[in-house]
Amino acid sequence: HYALLYPLKPGEAKNPLFLASADGLPACLAGEAPVAHWTAGPGFVEGREIGLWRLPPQCIPESANGQ
Repeated sequence: HYALLYPLKPGEAKNPLFLASADGLPACLAGEAPVAHWTAGPGFVEGREIGLWRLPPQCIPESANGQ
């Protein structure tokens, strides 16, 4: 399982998408359900289950949001 994460608001991070294995979800997402779920098409995660989560601002590392 993989998790695709994105910020709640545009511009909160220079690189708004983060790919991580689902067991590596940030603690700030504990208990949060993904907003979307699908099976990956061709590519390096082909056939894997993908979940899309919305990142609350406190989840975004300082190094990612340019501050």
